[in-house]
Amino acid sequence: MTVAACAIALSGFLEPCPVRADDTKPSDGQMRPWAPIGISFIQPKWQIPDQTNSVFGAMINLGVGNNRDVCPLNIGICNIVDRNMAGLQIGLGNYAGRNMDGLQFGLSSFAENCHGIQCALVNNVMERFHGLQFGLANQTKTGYGIQAGFCNESEKLYGLQIGVINTTDIIRGMQIGLFNIGYTLRGVQVGLINISEGDGGKSAMVGGFTVLPLINMRF
Repeated sequence: MTVAACAIALSGFLEPCPVRADDTKPSDGQMRPWAPIGISFIQPKWQIPDQTNSVFGAMINLGVGNNRDVCPLNIGICNIVDRNMAGLQIGLGNYAGRNMDGLQFGLSSFAENCHGIQCALVNNVMERFHGLQFGLANQTKTGYGIQAGFCNESEKLYGLQIGVINTTDIIRGMQIGLFNIGYTLRGVQVGLINISEGDGGKSAMVGGFTVLPLINMRF
């Protein structure tokens, strides 16, 4: 499952850009402005084009930059995309307000939904994630793929968590770490302390939870 999820995510790099100039046309039929290249120092005062425009080419932010949609390159110190980012987003801080398709790389990366890779000290996907999160702290609401870091957290995960502390409400797959918490487990936990709901026997029950060393399995 995890290999398939990553393969799907990585295949996105080979597909045509999902953010197109047609996306700039709203329901009133008026074409929204867009540009092939943009540069920003501090938005909105020193930014070309302004934040209501999309960039289909390269957006370079020497300070803080904010655009509607960007594809395929968004690079700088602080990169903010209000809607959809497709391609590469590289900076100290990265943000995609709706969908991120591709790679986010930096100190912190945030997106509402992500198909691809987040690689930063702090990674956060507020809704649905497909692919790989790699960093010090990784968080998502629903994940399909791999979380790898010091601390990994999700509400639902279908795939693999590997780190020092792994925690999720629902896990379908595997957790590998020192401390693993998967309240509803369908899979395998490998670690020093493994916690899940279940009937692991009286000797393993603590407050209604199964607590086992080394390995815990439920299918």
